[in-house]
Amino acid sequence: MRVVVVGIVAVAACSPLPPPPMIPTHASTEPEARGTTTAMFVIGIAGEPFAPGWGTALRVERQETDRTTVGLELGGGRGIDGGPSLVALRGYGRFAAKDYVAVTYGLGLSAMSSGFVGYAVHGGGLVAWNNGDAEPLAGAGFYLAGPLRRGEPFGGTSPGTARTPSTKLSVYLDGGLVVPTERAALSFDVGMAIPLFSADAQGIVAASIASTGVLRRK
Repeated sequence: MRVVVVGIVAVAACSPLPPPPMIPTHASTEPEARGTTTAMFVIGIAGEPFAPGWGTALRVERQETDRTTVGLELGGGRGIDGGPSLVALRGYGRFAAKDYVAVTYGLGLSAMSSGFVGYAVHGGGLVAWNNGDAEPLAGAGFYLAGPLRRGEPFGGTSPGTARTPSTKLSVYLDGGLVVPTERAALSFDVGMAIPLFSADAQGIVAASIASTGVLRRK
């Protein structure tokens, strides 16, 4: 069994307001060999169009079966113009129905320095063109995010407009490109999420870059 450790640079965005599980896939739908463990570092921006935040995340994924990938992600972020910071932990999975089609799902918890503690669950689908060169992919799905503890209000552009995150059901769209290299896979992603049944909530946009390397291969 050979162990390969590589330097990993870049991956996923965090949205400090409110924190959804809108996490770019940055991975192909085609499964790795069973038992393979990979690591990814993400960096990006995400948030409301005129109030973005920046974030980083570290992911570790394992190809658990011939078709199922499971992963754990630790991330954090903060608004570009200040405000509370965020830390989040998420478990997720990906089931490859075909080499070019996968089902994605996940459950996460997040906490802010404002005292907010929240949950987020999501489910969706992913398609990709696995050509071994520059591999485009696209995904869509739904997520539900809400508070377990509201904490102190924050944000707003004038006195009295600060708020705490509330429960929202949203739909998300995501597109990206995975570029395999000799030692690591580089990936780029853009996405957006639109809250449903909420007239006063803005959408969320995100852009991120990532690099993935193999830690262990059977």
